[in-house]
Amino acid sequence: MPAPKASLQTSGNNPVSSSRANLEAMVNGAGPYVFALDTGASGVGRADASLVEELALPPDGECYLCGPIGMLEAAKAAWAESGRPVSRLRYEVFGDSGLFAEKPFSVEVLNRGTRVAVRSDQSLLDALIGAGVEMIHDCRRGECGLCAVQVLGEGVEIDHRDVFFSAEEKAAGHKMCACVSRLTEGHAVIDVGYRN
Repeated sequence: MPAPKASLQTSGNNPVSSSRANLEAMVNGAGPYVFALDTGASGVGRADASLVEELALPPDGECYLCGPIGMLEAAKAAWAESGRPVSRLRYEVFGDSGLFAEKPFSVEVLNRGTRVAVRSDQSLLDALIGAGVEMIHDCRRGECGLCAVQVLGEGVEIDHRDVFFSAEEKAAGHKMCACVSRLTEGHAVIDVGYRN
C-alpha cells in the first residue's frame, strides 16, 4: 500500500481549523489528505514542527504543497525541524511572489559593457533577453536554477523568489535566479557566465 500523501493549501482568509475540518469531511478519511495553512495577508506561515504534526502523516508519508514563497519557506523549515526526509516533500510556487514590492532596477553585465534596465513589471531574465544577452533558462519559476546569475559587489539587496537556492546561498547574496528573483532597487553588476 503506498504511503499516504498530503496536499497543503494556502488560505489568506480562513482559519486553519475551519478549513481543515471541511477538507477532512470531504475526503472522509480515505486520503489523500488535504489540509489548509492560514498564512494571513503576508503569505508567511508559521515555521515549527507542529505544522507537520498537524498533517498526521506517518513517518514515510509524502507532502505536496504549492503556494506563495513565504508559506513554502515556513513549510520547508517545519519539515526539516520534524526530521523527515527532504525527498518526501514536494512543492511548487504560486507565481513569483516575493517579500518586497517590485521596483525598477538596473544591471550591468560583466564583460559586455551592457547596462540593462528592468521595469517593475518585468523579470530580469526577460530584460536580459530583450537586450540581446544570451541566457540559458527553462522553468521560469525559480525551480531549476539554469538562469542563475552571479551578483557582484556588496550592499545589493536581493528579493529571492526562487526555491532553487538554499537559505545559506540566499543569505550570502551572491546569486539569484533571473527568472523570478530581483533586486529590491538600485543597480548591480552581474555575471551571466558567458565569455567571449
